[in-house]
Amino acid sequence: MDQRRDPRFVVDQPVFVTVLGDSERLHKGRIRNESGRGLLIEVIHEVPMQSALRIDVNNSILLGEVVYCQGGNGLFLLGVKLDQVLCGLAELDMKLLEFAPDIRVEARLDNTGGVLTMPG
Repeated sequence: MDQRRDPRFVVDQPVFVTVLGDSERLHKGRIRNESGRGLLIEVIHEVPMQSALRIDVNNSILLGEVVYCQGGNGLFLLGVKLDQVLCGLAELDMKLLEFAPDIRVEARLDNTGGVLTMPG
């Protein structure tokens, strides 16, 4: 019997996953399903359980923890328990530039979940 508390919704959304820690690693991935408490993300590298993650998607940053990693042969499914969700970052970035236009922004998210590096 399925013991999940929240319904799951199937999605196919590209993301960038950063494994946080001493040596941060960036992976491309895809969200395969989501619920109110977590995500299922497909990546090509194994990620240790209990790893802290930063997930960049569209106009948001999600922070979570790997609760399981299953797979092999270049395809792994990560069960991620969400901790924090930061939305509306493009609007926040625009307000920051209005407030302090001389501040150099190192990176911004584009509308497809990619990271844009801003010229200096």
